[in-house]
Amino acid sequence: MSKWRSKPFLDHPAGGALTLVQACHTCGGRGEVQNVRRTILGQIVTAHKCPSCHGQGVVIPTPCVDCRGDGRAAKMQSISLRIPSGVDDGSQLRVGGRGDLGVRGAPAGDLYVRLRVSAPPAGWSRNGFDLHFDMAVPMTTAALGGSISFATLEDEELEIDIPAGTVYGETRHIGKRGVPRLQGGGRGDLVVNMVVETPKALDAEQEELLRQLATMRGESIDGPAGVVNRIKRAFR
Repeated sequence: MSKWRSKPFLDHPAGGALTLVQACHTCGGRGEVQNVRRTILGQIVTAHKCPSCHGQGVVIPTPCVDCRGDGRAAKMQSISLRIPSGVDDGSQLRVGGRGDLGVRGAPAGDLYVRLRVSAPPAGWSRNGFDLHFDMAVPMTTAALGGSISFATLEDEELEIDIPAGTVYGETRHIGKRGVPRLQGGGRGDLVVNMVVETPKALDAEQEELLRQLATMRGESIDGPAGVVNRIKRAFR
């Protein structure tokens, strides 16, 4: 307590009035007050935090109007954070020394930042460190085979082979193209889901070609839309 009695305390960080701290008159600088109760078993002494100085043992008779004697005042401040690759929604970052300032010159605590990751673009999703992409595959490409190019989330162009006879729901795994793992350890995979598209708007010539194909394959046609329905069922 002698330190507080002998040294003045600048309680306004912007250069306000310099005031002296004094030992609390309620607790005598101890930071606690005692209550004595007499019982048939003798005296019982209990101690609790001083209500005048809140356990600090000192008071400031004329505190600063801005900080009320705490030596700190609230203000807004902008800081820059480095977000590591691979963080997920709800992850926390600890920024040392950026938390609330301690009372009367005590060191500041830490700042914990909870991250909210924005939703991925349409057709993309995340499962752990794996990325999933729903790729549209034309019906003819799925039946005859071919290749399709698409852009990743890192604006990298990838080309993937589509074997003949690919059906809806098949997947292709591309290693080390997913989300980077925190603290090293490589990356997850990119999983490409085949979404085979059935043509919805056919002109007369296209419809006639499909009818000829159905006839050659020995498939019956149930009305004008029958072949389209059969194609839909074939690629489910």
